[in-house]
Amino acid sequence: MAGSKAPLTPKQQALHDLALARTALGPQWQSATAVMRPAALIQSSIQKHRVAWAAGALVTGFIAVRLLLPSSRLKNERDSQPKSDKKSGLIALLTTPLFGLASKAVLSFVTTQVQNHIANNSSSKKPPSF
Repeated sequence: MAGSKAPLTPKQQALHDLALARTALGPQWQSATAVMRPAALIQSSIQKHRVAWAAGALVTGFIAVRLLLPSSRLKNERDSQPKSDKKSGLIALLTTPLFGLASKAVLSFVTTQVQNHIANNSSSKKPPSF
């Protein structure tokens, strides 16, 4: 009896098949993790798209330099006053509030026109039927 195998129950057979599948999956899992590493993905992307990466690095470097280094133009504008401040008079004092009122009126007019346009266009279309 020691030489003969007893037939496996369905549960035992399933557990045996699962163990075999796990051992077969090991090398595949290791190769998949090697390919899906972030460093490997970035390296392959750089090799495939060299020009795009170079352009992106150039633009990013330019933006970083512009943000990190102070602008000399702002310093010069702060130190000297514009001519309009020196020559502002009665006309500038009168027109400043009028420009504020006019901008509010134009903004409210544009808002109502856009709302009317949206309402007219949305009521004429039928809703999609599913």
